[in-house]
Formats: sequence, C-alpha cells, structure tokens
Amino acid sequence: MPVPFEALVPYAIIVTMFGVTGAGLSAIKTAQNGGKKARWSIDTWDRYESLIPANYTSHDTPSRTSTLNSD
Repeated sequence: MPVPFEALVPYAIIVTMFGVTGAGLSAIKTAQNGGKKARWSIDTWDRYESLIPANYTSHDTPSRTSTLNSD
C-alpha cells in the first residue's frame, strides 16, 4: 500500500526547519567572526597567538593586518 504524500508533508517541514536553523546559525557565527568560518579545537596556544596582534595594534579584530594608518 503506497504512502499518501500528505503524510510526508510534516516530515518535509521538520527537515526544512532543521536546514534553515543550521544555515541561520552558520551565518550568524560567520558574521560574528568577521566573515571567516568559525574555528574548531582552539587550544591555549591558538588563543595566545590570536591575541598577540591585538597587543601591537590595539585593535579589536586581531587577525586584520591593515589596522595601521598609512598617513
């Protein structure tokens, strides 16, 4: 006996909402990280290395290299 397509509509809605939620969270994380992908498995050394440029440039975004004025 075939399954009527009306029975599959709720499952399609649920799968779609999972996809929309995942894409939205990914977009928010990317926007918060300055347009770069979120990093995984950041250890103490990575955190330390990411703060070093901020100490020299006094800029909020430590990974940028164009923070010095060219004047």
